[in-house]
Amino acid sequence: MRTLIVVLLIVSLTGTSVAQDIGWPREKSNAGSKLIYYQPQLDDWKEFRQLEARMAVSLTPAGGQQTVGVLYLRARTDANLETRNVVISRLEITGTRFPSLDEAGAAKMDQLVRTFLPPTSTMSISLDRLLAGLG
Repeated sequence: MRTLIVVLLIVSLTGTSVAQDIGWPREKSNAGSKLIYYQPQLDDWKEFRQLEARMAVSLTPAGGQQTVGVLYLRARTDANLETRNVVISRLEITGTRFPSLDEAGAAKMDQLVRTFLPPTSTMSISLDRLLAGLG
């Protein structure tokens, strides 16, 4: 029994470290649409709890063409110093920019990107990656 507990503990710890920062860029698909999003670039990290950042994206609507843009976001962060991992949550997209599109096309892409990254979404990133961005 003791051996089983030790094995389960090791497996859970290993699983936690693997589930941390999976690297960048990352990709999501939804109903034939695809979002590729890149590591957030920090603008501000107030008290290491409230993040303001920009994130480059490549968005392809179902049956449409790939468009490159930028998301401006605000989010809560919870850092774990032991695992050196930061969980980004309560994501709020404060703005988007799709420079190759007209106003109507950009508005449609804004709506689409918000379906991929709703306020309930979370992401993990290495604490060291975020700290390097503060430079």
